[in-house]
Amino acid sequence: MGEHNSGEKKMLTGKEMRSRIETVLAFLNRNLRGREEAINLSLLSAIARENIILSGRSGNDKQLVHSCIQSAFKDYYCHDQFDPRSSECGIDSLFRIENSLEAYPENKEDLILNVEVKPIADDDDFFNFVNSPSFETIPNPDKEQKDALLTIDEVKEWQPVIDRVELSEEAKKVISEIRRKCFEYYVSDSRWKRIVHVLKTCAFLNGRSKVDLIDCLLIDYAIPNRFVEEILKRHAVESKLDSRQHAQYKANIFTRQKYYEILKASIDDKKLELEHKEKLY
Repeated sequence: MGEHNSGEKKMLTGKEMRSRIETVLAFLNRNLRGREEAINLSLLSAIARENIILSGRSGNDKQLVHSCIQSAFKDYYCHDQFDPRSSECGIDSLFRIENSLEAYPENKEDLILNVEVKPIADDDDFFNFVNSPSFETIPNPDKEQKDALLTIDEVKEWQPVIDRVELSEEAKKVISEIRRKCFEYYVSDSRWKRIVHVLKTCAFLNGRSKVDLIDCLLIDYAIPNRFVEEILKRHAVESKLDSRQHAQYKANIFTRQKYYEILKASIDDKKLELEHKEKLY
């Protein structure tokens, strides 16, 4: 990320950026354990300044995630200066909450990511949540976490740096293949530009200056269609990652859960294929 520093305020190194975002996410997830996917992707959308739908069955869980993201910003703790609805801040305007699992509107160009807020699966995480204090008051961060919190101004300053993040050849191949399959599911060039901006933001916050295959897993949240998952799965399997790359992919802050899902689906597909062959012979 050092090559992006010229003419701008001193930027964090890639390692420092990643460490800072992990500290912020550890704070956000502290009292909402088990909601990592929704919280992480909501923060990614807020930093990318792109829209996100939090979908799922009715209840207050989605609103908790939304409120939690506001506390990622130092501005939030200056109550007389922070209005999440204002155009200057714009955090509220990035969120849409839907009480439906079929909430993604195909004709809404301005809505980029769709994340389902599911019930907490792990028992320990569940009991930690139900035994935690009321979320009417967001808990205060400790000193390290407070130092790591973001500001609206710096997120704005990051945008031109994010714009200069490049697409790897593997990322271009994946995007091109998905675009060719999108003739039945229309995605405009303008919307693709915004999707790519989210991928670039993911790479930037992970401390990289190039979008990799692992960042492209976010497309599955942006174009909720079965063929997208199949294309991503095939590229993930065919890329023949070495152990170092696997470790890097599993460590990606925003896509690790999707990576595990795709690997598991690939293993399950292989098992089904082998079982089918055994039945034939």
